[in-house]
Amino acid sequence: MRYRKIVIGVASAMLAVMLLFSLLSVALAADPTADASRTIDPLVAEPGAEVDVTVTFENLLAEPKAFGLAEVIPDGWEFTRGTDDASAFKNINYPTIEWVWFVVDAGATKVVAYTLTVPVDAEEGEYAINGTVLADEVENPVGGDTTITVEEEVPPEPVEYDLTISSSSGGQVTEPGEGTFSYGEGTPVGLVATASAGYEFVNWTGDVGTMTNPNAAATTITMNDDYSITANFQEEGGGGGGGAVSCGMLTVADVTPFALVSLGIVAVWAKKRRVKGS
Repeated sequence: MRYRKIVIGVASAMLAVMLLFSLLSVALAADPTADASRTIDPLVAEPGAEVDVTVTFENLLAEPKAFGLAEVIPDGWEFTRGTDDASAFKNINYPTIEWVWFVVDAGATKVVAYTLTVPVDAEEGEYAINGTVLADEVENPVGGDTTITVEEEVPPEPVEYDLTISSSSGGQVTEPGEGTFSYGEGTPVGLVATASAGYEFVNWTGDVGTMTNPNAAATTITMNDDYSITANFQEEGGGGGGGAVSCGMLTVADVTPFALVSLGIVAVWAKKRRVKGS
């Protein structure tokens, strides 16, 4: 009887010790064994588009261990394996995709890349990717990006161009003003150049390829690129010139005192030639 009591006591003590170690191992196992994150590009996609996914994890343990990664992708989406150095790979449990590394050194980082193709008949909405990294009997959730938004037609990023406006002396640009302004691609911009007293508008110079009329003070320019333009002015009557003077077959465009003297010499010489010839 006494022997039986001793056996029961020892067995109870061993059971208590085993239970203690079991509880201790569970507590230790609750600590993270890997730090994992995911990036998704793009986060918004159209039906039929491809989405690149990258998962990175680090071994937080102080010794080499075997690791596994499981990614649960949206059901019905096409999966294409990218780059990784996993020891084993399987996708027979689709939509769960699995990678296994027999040994990952302490502090080492592993990177897994794959591509998903959105079904052409996918409905608009949000689709989740869930993943875990398993090591030392601990499931470490994969953080970072988790959702792909499907939209029928993803609006393009708006394109804007800069219009830089200046003027010469004798006037200014009153619409839209002077300086640098930003406009959306294809936007027609109204321009008005106003001359100061005693001056008149001449023309627009610079990037005038999409301008309606570079010789008009009030015109428009269509923004298809970054442009720089200048409104030019001159004193009133400054562009008329001196006119032309004709004398027989001789034409002098600029009448100056020197030109008049020259004309007089030619006329005297011609008269002498006629008298001598007669």
